[in-house]
Amino acid sequence: MRTDVVVRRVVIAVQVAVGVAAATIAWEWTGLAAALALVAVGIALIRASLRSETEAMRSHFEPPVPVRS
Repeated sequence: MRTDVVVRRVVIAVQVAVGVAAATIAWEWTGLAAALALVAVGIALIRASLRSETEAMRSHFEPPVPVRS
């Protein structure tokens, strides 16, 4: 497995761990609404990370399309 893929997966795992911790703290301090808001933000960040990883992999493996003029 390539190093950059491993690094991206570790970053996503850390994001998940931090998100779970933040949601737990928000639940204890402010209640359900804040915890759900943090979970939604965390999901959006993870989806963005996965989207950028997918685009990077796609551009790496797909040959460039020739431009006709």
